[in-house]
Amino acid sequence: MSELSHLLKEIDALKKAVRAVENKQIFSRGICDQLHATAQSYFANLRPDLAHSDKVAAADKLFTQMHELSRKSPSRQKCIDLLADARRALVRIEGAVLSQSAGSSESKTNEVDALILSSLNDVCPAASASYQQALEDMAQSVRISWRGSATELREALRETLDKLAPDKEVEAEPNYKPEPNAQRPTMKQKVRFILKSRGLNSSQVTTSEDTTRFIEESLGGITRSIYNRSSVSTHTPTTREEVVRIHALVRLVLCELLAIPLG
Repeated sequence: MSELSHLLKEIDALKKAVRAVENKQIFSRGICDQLHATAQSYFANLRPDLAHSDKVAAADKLFTQMHELSRKSPSRQKCIDLLADARRALVRIEGAVLSQSAGSSESKTNEVDALILSSLNDVCPAASASYQQALEDMAQSVRISWRGSATELREALRETLDKLAPDKEVEAEPNYKPEPNAQRPTMKQKVRFILKSRGLNSSQVTTSEDTTRFIEESLGGITRSIYNRSSVSTHTPTTREEVVRIHALVRLVLCELLAIPLG
């Protein structure tokens, strides 16, 4: 995961350099060399550690295109689009790796889920009930519909945030500023409030080695994306596999919010 993190930073820096180019075409040998080095880094350092999947195959194609562009004087816009696509592909791979890691041990999962349920029962019984229902749903191999299970996970997360970070308390923070088009504190702001109230900052958040960077840099963002992903699942056909993936991500965030160790 450290190599993946490094690649994400490389792509961000490279995209910034490309955006700074004023011409429609890139003639800079330095930028082309960076494109080549980034593609080479993917195939030499990250790709050997990745199991084949549709997500990895998509990334392979994008970084192959990046290598090809590095040997030309490519279009500025084409480079920007390709770098954005490559970044999204890496984030998808990162999410899949984290989800797999979170759900790799059934016994550990059961232990962590038990701790989450116990903590939620003290903090917010309604959230505990929703989380328990989702776990019971996932224990079944066949259901007519899985949309209710996605809803339970979404509500467990939402109610936990609302309980630990009431709107009025978040708004009373000295540096609180409403985010654009938001009628109330966002989920990201609530996450920050909770961590701050526990006397923690991002550098003090303790997680497993593979999730530390992911949580520190985007805990609030992943919380919002998990909620959105669950919301979509309540309106579209949802499979057990999708609910399991949502559960793995929700569990990661709840462990951070409730100070429950993952390992």
